[in-house]
Amino acid sequence: MIHLKARLRTAYNYAHSRWGDSIYNIGIIPFPHDLPNTAKLPPVKWLRHSYTDRWFADPFIVDADDTTFTIFVETYFYGVRKGAIGRIKASREDFRLLEYNTILELPTHLSFPAWFKRNGEIYVYPENSRSGRLNLYRYDAAADRLIAVDILADEPLTDAVIIPLADKRFITATTSTDPNGDVCSILAGGGDGEPFAPLTTLRMTDNTARGAGLPFEHNGTLYRPAQVCNGAYGIGVALQAVTEAPDGAPALDERCRYMVYDKRYNAGFHTFNRFGDTVVVDGYYYPTGPGTTLFKYLQKLFFKA
Repeated sequence: MIHLKARLRTAYNYAHSRWGDSIYNIGIIPFPHDLPNTAKLPPVKWLRHSYTDRWFADPFIVDADDTTFTIFVETYFYGVRKGAIGRIKASREDFRLLEYNTILELPTHLSFPAWFKRNGEIYVYPENSRSGRLNLYRYDAAADRLIAVDILADEPLTDAVIIPLADKRFITATTSTDPNGDVCSILAGGGDGEPFAPLTTLRMTDNTARGAGLPFEHNGTLYRPAQVCNGAYGIGVALQAVTEAPDGAPALDERCRYMVYDKRYNAGFHTFNRFGDTVVVDGYYYPTGPGTTLFKYLQKLFFKA
């Protein structure tokens, strides 16, 4: 009986995830070099893949050559309705998936695999707010997996990114108590093996506090991508200039924003990660039809979600 219930739950999860909830994909665009004056982002080339039991979001390009991109992603598995961190290799020409492997899976949800490189090694600090903290992992390329090495912050942070500023490092993030709101938390420290600690908060003009990708420099300005979450989660991306406030902490000033513009993935996009002359993004849509209404009703009836 226990096994039957587990199978039924898995089957329901799969059906709900595929026909009753948002469906994501990742894509690439050329980097718009006339930022922040670009009126509209270029058309997206979406990842071509044949998986029917998962979707991909929160992409971060970590390497590239003349023919391929290597990308860390959130992989959301329909049967368990939970994210893991995966590694994708995709072709440059047609952005077709060539190779996939799950490199980190935990009992709690994982997403947003932000990363940095130190001494030739890649370190990843994915979103795992349900664990109550922000953990740091080293990517073991030979084993193709992430290995836990440290704790970056003892805080339930969502979509955190490390911001380098004036020879110091800060973390900008929201917290699990209000992940899509207008309050951006600033953490400082992180030296000598000590975790980052809360320093201050910034209140944005609207719900654009949550991170959307790694900071990048362009024409002498450091930009922080942020999610636009007004009325819904991740409906667009704002680019915020990072400057130093009088107290030495980061200040954020929005310079431009881009709302969803793709006809298929028309509900929103919430990732903007630059890698050289390429930007990797994501997008999502909601299935339509009688099945969507049915699954929403069943979800509310049986699982109170």
